[in-house]
This record gives sequence, structure tokens and C-alpha cells, in this order.
Amino acid sequence: GFVMLNVWDPGFQKIRAVAGLTSGNLTALQIVNELWSRAAPRLAFIAFHLNLIAIAWIGVLLWRSRTVELLKPRETMAMHPALWAIMGLMIFNGFNPYLGLKTETSFAMYSNLRTEDGRSNHVLIRKPLTLASYQTDLIGVIDSNDPTIAGFSRGWDAVPAFWVRRRVSQLAERGRTGITLTYTRNGETRSLTTAETDPEFSRPPSWIESKFLNFRVFRATLNECMH
Repeated sequence: GFVMLNVWDPGFQKIRAVAGLTSGNLTALQIVNELWSRAAPRLAFIAFHLNLIAIAWIGVLLWRSRTVELLKPRETMAMHPALWAIMGLMIFNGFNPYLGLKTETSFAMYSNLRTEDGRSNHVLIRKPLTLASYQTDLIGVIDSNDPTIAGFSRGWDAVPAFWVRRRVSQLAERGRTGITLTYTRNGETRSLTTAETDPEFSRPPSWIESKFLNFRVFRATLNECMH
């Protein structure tokens, strides 16, 4: 019931006035969301520094108690080899954007990190490694009669060609025909009336590609988080 209350309720009129919300169509949930979105950046800033203080205090306590034995590598890093393998896989997965591989489900979440097209806005890693061409082979989708592919053109500048190839090959495997695709690549525009027969886009991804590679569409001129 709280969620469905309208701001015209007397209690929420006061909240709306204090928050500076002028729209008369906002629900209680939208007001709470708006207030949280305004407060979250400052709260995150405060929490970050509180964490630094806590870490520093723990360091002081360790130093004052002279429990240096706790920091010995052989005691603190004794783990089963399988756990080290899992940790290695986690680090590898997180660094995928810097290796020219997938850009989703990595250490880039909510970071505005950009590694596509051979460039990076990371402070330290300015040029990603290119172990594969997934992030450098980009196309701009203009139009398609498939809603999923057409969705890549709505507000986004580019998408890895692999992403479109994966979708087209999936449709082709389901027996779909007459898939239209108009796109730009390297400044050239090309139109396909039967993309499912195109040698490139009809080629299905390998098992590893289909299971582990996930990419995001992005704007070429804005550092904006896609999540």
C-alpha cells in the first residue's frame, strides 16, 4: 500500500516539497528512488573514507600488538591448489576487457571502463592487449527486421560484430530466413537482405565463444556506464 500511495497524499506532499520534486505524478516509490539517487553518491563517498579509516585502524592495532606472525606468507597463504586455480580463473575473467576478450561480467562493472577499439580510459592501462579481434571488429547497426539486432541501433554507436553474428546464426539455426541487416563498418555502409546466408554472419560461434563471451554495446563519444 505504501508503494501505491500518490504524492498528493498530504504526508508525501511535504516530502515532495522538501526534496524539490515538482511533478504531481510521482508515486511514493519514485520519490524514495529519487531521494536515494540524490543521496547515494555522498553516502558512497563517506563510506569509502570510513573504510579507509577502519583499515588504517586495524593496521595500527596489528602493529601495536606486534602480531607480525599473522603476516607470514606461509601461514596466511596456505591454500589448497584448487583454490589457487579458482582465484587465477577469477583474476583472468576480471582482466578479460584488457585482453581484448569479453567486456561483461568482469572487473568493469559500474566503472565506465572503455577498452573497445584498441583504446582504454583506464588510468594505468592505456592500451589493451589484443589477443582477439572481438573488441576491435565493431559495427554500427542501422536497421534490421529482427527486434534484437535492431535494438543495437537505438542510442548506441557500435557493437562487436561477434554479437550480431551470434544472433544471426542463432536465428538461422531455428530456420529463420530473410533476415535483413544494414550496418556500417570502417566508414562503409552495407545492406544484407538475407543475412543468414552471409558467410560471416551465418557462421555460428564455437562452444567456448557462446558460453563465455558477453559484450556490451556502447557510445563511441561518451564515457557512460552501460549497466
